[in-house]
Amino acid sequence: MVVQGNVVIQQSTRRAEGQKLVYLAAEDKFVLTGGPPSIFDAERGKITGVSLTFFRRDGRVLVEGEASTPVVTQTRVAR
Repeated sequence: MVVQGNVVIQQSTRRAEGQKLVYLAAEDKFVLTGGPPSIFDAERGKITGVSLTFFRRDGRVLVEGEASTPVVTQTRVAR
């Protein structure tokens, strides 16, 4: 399945945004690209990269970047 144009994914405390989502059913994962894509977690902060790969089985997110668009992480620090 492919979805394009202002894609938003909401998962409990996480919200991801991008321009294109590709769901790979056989691997139970989806890849978000374009924008560049970003994910915001209310507890952990925000991460932006070239692509975000969400692994549904265990909740992991793989963030990839490249030389022209590095991964940017903004973390929240508990006080």
